[in-house]
Amino acid sequence: APGRRPHIIPRGMGGRPGEGVRCAVPPALRGGAASQQVSDRLTLARWMVSEDSPTTARILANRYAQRIFGRGFIPTPDDLGVRGTRPTHPALLDWLAAELRESRWNLRAFLRLLVTSQTYRRDSSERAELSARDAQNLLLARGHRVRLDAEVLRDQASFASGLLVDELGGPPVFPYHPDGIYEAINDAVGDLTTYRPDRDTRRIHRRAMYSFWRRATLLPSLSLLDAPLRIYGTARRDETNTPTQALAILNEPFFVESARTLAERARREAPGDIDRQIEQVIRHVLGRRARPDEVAVARQSYDAELLELRGTADPQRLLCIGEASFDAAGDAAAQAAMTLVARAVLSRSEALH
Repeated sequence: APGRRPHIIPRGMGGRPGEGVRCAVPPALRGGAASQQVSDRLTLARWMVSEDSPTTARILANRYAQRIFGRGFIPTPDDLGVRGTRPTHPALLDWLAAELRESRWNLRAFLRLLVTSQTYRRDSSERAELSARDAQNLLLARGHRVRLDAEVLRDQASFASGLLVDELGGPPVFPYHPDGIYEAINDAVGDLTTYRPDRDTRRIHRRAMYSFWRRATLLPSLSLLDAPLRIYGTARRDETNTPTQALAILNEPFFVESARTLAERARREAPGDIDRQIEQVIRHVLGRRARPDEVAVARQSYDAELLELRGTADPQRLLCIGEASFDAAGDAAAQAAMTLVARAVLSRSEALH
């Protein structure tokens, strides 16, 4: 506030203010130089992105390198101080930070610089000589396999099925949610007492960034896939690979519905040709042509599932999952069998990385 003069509060006694202080950047943050006068937040912001404060550019350069290469030049992105790990490539980090600042913080140009680099285009296959020299790949001698974020995995499944609603802005959406979990965790009041999932697929299949959650209560599927809580900020997400993640992708209603709709999409694109339908499923999920051996394995799975579904299993139990409609007049067993193939493709390691 104008005219307000802050004071040091000795031992937390607010009623007895001590010595007055003025706004300034501490000398320790300026390499030992004299403290710079800072009269307001705008002046502080300008100082943070100036040449006198290289830390901001280094942090951003390291964060985007971490996003692109799977790991940054500083292995501890949440601590760049004296207790953090020293950069693996200090000269390269300084150069990238200078490039970012001198481009007037043009993030698009900076990302282009990273993804067109030779480092980004390296093979991710492990080689014995590289593993012996650098087991953790700190030198980025090989490509790093980066597991997709929880929100991206949901969006990918929705996009492959053709259900993704590519619309910007709007109110939050309420995806599928297990009964009773929200109420058991949250002692909410008013309209937040009960979680009521949406029934409109055009809302359910919006991008995951529009999904409603409270700060301490994630969607269970997002939590299983390593999405962090919003209670505090995080510089790097944890990356795990657990059986419960596989169970979520195979059985969570959102993913099952996406697999079912993807199977119907493939059946429309190649009616009557099972091998061609399998090729379409793989192309939509993995973004490449299917190999003959992949089609052969998937066809064996399809035939086995179809035989069981025409026998003792009930295909309607699978086809009724989710709010998206399906062809009730079609061959339910064939639809369900192709859904199981699509579900397996969505859960492949190549689809998750």
